[in-house]
Amino acid sequence: MRTFILTLPHTSDSHRKQHVTWSSQTHTQRYVCVAIRGAALALLLLALAVPSIAQPAALLISTAPVDGTVPTIRKIPLTGANLGIFASVGLNGALGLALDRAGNVYAANVGDGTIHRFSATGADLGVFAAVQEPLALTFDRAGNLFVSDIFNNTIHKFSETGQDLGAVTSLLGFGCPADLVVNRSGNLLVVDPCVSVIREFSPTGESLGVFASAGLSAPLGIALDNSGNVFVSNTAGLFKNTIHEFSATGQDLGLFASTGLAFPARLAIDRIGNVFAANMQQLPGAASGEFSIRKFSPAKDDLGDFATLTGVPLALVITAPAFAGTPGMPNCHGRSISRLNHQFGNIRAAVSALGLPSVRALQQAIDVFCEIR
Repeated sequence: MRTFILTLPHTSDSHRKQHVTWSSQTHTQRYVCVAIRGAALALLLLALAVPSIAQPAALLISTAPVDGTVPTIRKIPLTGANLGIFASVGLNGALGLALDRAGNVYAANVGDGTIHRFSATGADLGVFAAVQEPLALTFDRAGNLFVSDIFNNTIHKFSETGQDLGAVTSLLGFGCPADLVVNRSGNLLVVDPCVSVIREFSPTGESLGVFASAGLSAPLGIALDNSGNVFVSNTAGLFKNTIHEFSATGQDLGLFASTGLAFPARLAIDRIGNVFAANMQQLPGAASGEFSIRKFSPAKDDLGDFATLTGVPLALVITAPAFAGTPGMPNCHGRSISRLNHQFGNIRAAVSALGLPSVRALQQAIDVFCEIR
């Protein structure tokens, strides 16, 4: 029997514990989270916004307060500006975040079984959908939302308008779904902490087998870089507090990071390949109540703490620069360049304003957005 427990710290009587149990013939797994009456935590993954004014890429972080304050989704530009509040309403045990193609933010509320939606600017757009106990979210290129339901051990699917398309697959009896992402082939990669593997499913839920298992123990977070390489965070067991890397086809690329990590539950990767890890436990020597977001370079260098927080960081997502055009259409790239020239005067000014390191990086980001391959 394997027991896997996640406990979020709390200091106030206003907090209450909520237990979610996975079970099968071979394991019993408990996911213990703290829910705060009226509001709670949150997460976020990746998508591309097209607002009227281009915004710098930024890291969104959902936090669980340890001092009785209101939980929030915080926003930090990748240039390292001061923390700001992105949203603080409609959160109730939100352990998962994702962005749709318009830049709207979705929070998976395990506390009340809802998917809450916010605009790209943080305005409250209300409840988008309901799932019994949602843990993680991801969108495919068609705009469909996939949700890991930790109560029923299923992957649930919704259309971009919120239509309930039902459970596309179940892991009941042989695993449990945690974080998930859609890879470049359009298949779902699902982290399974119960048996320490990454599972792969087609968009319709057909099992494609185990994608990877080397170097994994109680994995929780998963993220992709621009090349489709897969990064997975380990939280317990033999490879506790490490990040492992795989190729887009599942080839084991070995250990990526092992320093400065303490229960790295979720990951995010920016356009140039920097990896951000949310430390859900305090690092040795940290001030009371202080948690961190650790940053690593594409070359595996530990770049130290990108940010420190007074709440537990539960999930991360990086918002991409805003471009014009329509993904998949021939004129997408040209319209994006024209839009940026119009807004910033020239491309080099746009590169600086968007927090990108070079014109080449901007071109690569637009290529990804427009799906020019």
